[in-house]
Amino acid sequence: MAPIIRVGDLDIDQDLPFERREWVVHKLAWATLGLVVILGLLGLLGGNGPLCGRSVSMTGAPIPARVEYRRYARLDGHTNLTLRLPARDSSGEETVWLSRSFIEAVAVELITPRPREERAGGDQIVYLFDTEPGEGAVVCFRYKPRAPGALECLCGASDGTLRFTQWVYP
Repeated sequence: MAPIIRVGDLDIDQDLPFERREWVVHKLAWATLGLVVILGLLGLLGGNGPLCGRSVSMTGAPIPARVEYRRYARLDGHTNLTLRLPARDSSGEETVWLSRSFIEAVAVELITPRPREERAGGDQIVYLFDTEPGEGAVVCFRYKPRAPGALECLCGASDGTLRFTQWVYP
């Protein structure tokens, strides 16, 4: 305990070095809180924001498919993986596959549109979709991650592939 210091006619129990340290800690706490709010608004904590979503093209196809996903997700929170397949002159059938390790790391709740057929092939799960010949398709997988940490996904459509990592917060 600091000694009582006489200031004018008052006996004041003060410890100015301690109070200065307390003010520094107080200001650091407010700065940290402000940083967390800014990160949340930007979407870096698993919510919506300009830095959360990602849209990339698959490699290896003459007309690449686009994949949209969230860079950051929450454990047991819903998230989507959307594949935008370009129009092809084909038989009206599109093939999409996801790596088995990804499917085992998430709980797939909904696939839109519903696949006509699902097949397990080695380290991939293959989905066949009926499409109108000459028209593109949009396939959406709605899922929940099962564990926090880095979630690796390898996916493909027709002749293109894409590997990405999604960070899952607890």
